[in-house]
Amino acid sequence: MGDLQQLALSPTTSRDQAFEARRRLLPVLQISASQLESFDGSPESCHRRWAFESIYKLPKVEKGAQNFGSTIHAVLERYLDSDANGYALGPDGKSTDQPVDYYPPGWEGGLGEAEQEIIRRLVVMAVEGGYLERYEGRQVEYGFLGQVTEHVKIKGFIDLLCVKQGIVTDHKSTSNFKYVKSPEKLRTATQMLVYAKVLLEMAKDQGIEHKTVTLRHNQFLKDMVEPRVKRAEAVVTVAEVEKAWKWVQEKAEEMRLWRDKIWLSGAHGQDKLKEAGTEKIPGLEPIKWNEIPGPPTISACHAFGGCQFANICGKIESIDGYRTRI
Repeated sequence: MGDLQQLALSPTTSRDQAFEARRRLLPVLQISASQLESFDGSPESCHRRWAFESIYKLPKVEKGAQNFGSTIHAVLERYLDSDANGYALGPDGKSTDQPVDYYPPGWEGGLGEAEQEIIRRLVVMAVEGGYLERYEGRQVEYGFLGQVTEHVKIKGFIDLLCVKQGIVTDHKSTSNFKYVKSPEKLRTATQMLVYAKVLLEMAKDQGIEHKTVTLRHNQFLKDMVEPRVKRAEAVVTVAEVEKAWKWVQEKAEEMRLWRDKIWLSGAHGQDKLKEAGTEKIPGLEPIKWNEIPGPPTISACHAFGGCQFANICGKIESIDGYRTRI
């Protein structure tokens, strides 16, 4: 047994010392940019929702809007991953002789004919409107995993990353444009600023120096009668991105602290403690879910079709009851 484990498990160690020693034995916390938005203080943010999803691992039922969004994303990915003539790009970014079918068998993902037609119309609008630029060196659905702090990593996928041009693009589908971000809100959007940080680090590795990064949201309106496409765009400075990154680091450690409190108090994650070679702290009362901060306003509970955990917060059902029902 190592010195850290001896300190963590010694009966003479104070509770605070035990907590700090044991949490250093826990695995690195892996978060996403979208999870960070639960901590950004916006009207839709909610620490508790993040904990239910990411720490308690409560299951969620995919909504129709989510299925629509993932399906149109896949079509846009296939379009951007092809050249101007519709041929696939190879690993070197050069055109191949393989034509790309933007709508291959099964592409609809269970959507009805009406929704399929909306997607086709939206994609045509986006192409004709110049919203789907095939920039040189572009990376489509770029996956990343980076270090935030010593004990926290962040992972995600960027819809369209153009390092050379200094442009980050994200596709957003919505049933109402009132839910999308304006250029002003895009400037401070946590997810996009994280993506900007990823771009700047990659640019640095490639010997490219950017003074600004362009953030773009391609916004697709799912409307049966009049589907529409528009774009929100904002330009941020490197200083703004770095300032946001410091905030990300602070919030990442706050998220880790909640994870560790929940696990080490015995509220959840006992299997993870065992894997890490430690155990809950004796005498420490389990963290109750209602000790985790909820949303700043009740509007967050009803945003985007309503929170799936509302019955737990409303004490209509327990966490175990929710798991059984879902």
